Amino acid sequence: GGLEAGGNGTGANESQAAVAGAGHSPECVERCLDETCSGHGVCAGEECQCKCRHGYTGAYCSDKVAVVSNFRLRRPPKPCPDNCSGNGMCLHNGTCHCARGWSGYNCSLECAGGAANPCSGQGTCNQTDGKCICDEGFAGRNCTRREVPTDVNQYRANILGTNKKEGAKKEPEQAAKPPGAEAAADPPKEPSEPAGAPAVGDGESSKSAVVVAANGGANGSNASAPSPPVPDGKPPADSKFSRGVVVDDRHLAKMGVNHAAFDLGSKALATNKDAKGQSALLRTDRDKYWISPCKLDRGVLWVVIELSEIIHVHTIVLGSFEYYSSTPNAFQVLGQLVYPTDEWHVLGHFQASSTRQYQEFKLKAPVMAKFLKFRFLSHHGSEFYCTLSSIRVFGRTQWEEMGRMLDANEEVVEEAKRRLDGVPSPADVIENVSAGAADA
Repeated sequence: GGLEAGGNGTGANESQAAVAGAGHSPECVERCLDETCSGHGVCAGEECQCKCRHGYTGAYCSDKVAVVSNFRLRRPPKPCPDNCSGNGMCLHNGTCHCARGWSGYNCSLECAGGAANPCSGQGTCNQTDGKCICDEGFAGRNCTRREVPTDVNQYRANILGTNKKEGAKKEPEQAAKPPGAEAAADPPKEPSEPAGAPAVGDGESSKSAVVVAANGGANGSNASAPSPPVPDGKPPADSKFSRGVVVDDRHLAKMGVNHAAFDLGSKALATNKDAKGQSALLRTDRDKYWISPCKLDRGVLWVVIELSEIIHVHTIVLGSFEYYSSTPNAFQVLGQLVYPTDEWHVLGHFQASSTRQYQEFKLKAPVMAKFLKFRFLSHHGSEFYCTLSSIRVFGRTQWEEMGRMLDANEEVVEEAKRRLDGVPSPADVIENVSAGAADA
């Protein structure tokens, strides 16, 4: 230790002597010894400034110079306006790349329809002003309007389902036979709900507007006799059953909000006897599923779900991914705004294919509903158990539907004003221009 200290002292004396010998003042000598130019230079000049070695700079040679070789220095990125408002990514050229649902030069404009579901999933958001460029077949500020209703009474009856008396008379006629079943057979009664489940109104009630099963019908059949679903049935040529279309995950991602999602508060309320796992229908786990014996002593398979809110339902998607089991074939979808109930409104009859993929089913007459009931009338395959993995429901909320109606009314009023003022409509102008071009 002593030797090392002596060595350091000797080195300090030598440095001091060297600086003093160069003709520097005692203050300069003391400063050079204190700072030592960070060990990367020597004291020089009358004011004792550090003369740095190659690769170092600064008053005391404490800063290292960047070595540049065989490449060019890039300019620092330009700052973006308002830091893209926290709704986008700042590019190197100082412009914002907005996230989904946002637009504008600083990503501060929310796209029409909301950032969560811009343009209602039926259009493209303009990145300049946030307005929607609707897909073909859709219109309106949020791309929620498909067609303008002209008959208010018909709209109330078909869309809102308020004409109960008329609906109750027509629904028994709409309850189609399961594919493959004999036309003379009466629709069977459904079994009562399992213990602990809320009443669905399908069991022994004779007031159901859809399930018509009176003892001793016109053909003398007994309503309590077993009438299981017919496997692998095919609908007749004049069937009311609409066939589904196979879709993939990318198509589902573009369809908007799934109002039957468990994460949004949807629930599976009840199912037929001996069935279980109905809550799996509202989740995204393909390894879990609803399962039930395909043949029951009485009635058909069914399940009731509650949507996240009142929805103007227009599309239903089913998914069956479990192998070594039978899958739904023909099924019926019913809707209602209240539950429990003895009256259900028929939304449609559908025919699913035997595939392990998602299938999309479009409703011919969309209806407002909070509760949906699925009645599986027949199945594919001859396995003992029938399974279903997923149910997804798409549509517009009652507020979105109200906005669609308001947009439609505004267009009707504007058209009426144009006609009263004698101003041609845009459609008339385009037609006249086309006619003039054709004449030329």
